[in-house]
Amino acid sequence: KGQLAIQQRANDLGYRVSVPTIACRYDLILERNGKMLRAQCKFASCEKDDGVIRCCLRKHGKNYKKHEIDILLIFIEPLQKIVALYDKHFHNKKEVLLRYKPAQTVNGNQCFNVNNFLW
Repeated sequence: KGQLAIQQRANDLGYRVSVPTIACRYDLILERNGKMLRAQCKFASCEKDDGVIRCCLRKHGKNYKKHEIDILLIFIEPLQKIVALYDKHFHNKKEVLLRYKPAQTVNGNQCFNVNNFLW
């Protein structure tokens, strides 16, 4: 759902966007200044209004590994924004938590503040 928005933003940032013609672990190839990135696109929406969005990072029952993709781009539908996460944020994880409102309480979950990862 968010792949078109991600493609448009990549164009705005000066990337040449290509789509793989065979099945693979990434959705787009982004090229700029001779450097290629394998990008996995995700769509995230809110199920409840607690300020946190959960984004599942599994495809066909497998977690993404850093040797499979270079960047994870998540379109956050309620905010109409895109965040970019790199291997240290997604490698072999089942999900990421994205916080878009201030926390009411402190808990042990590691949430990434959306504003720190805008793309």
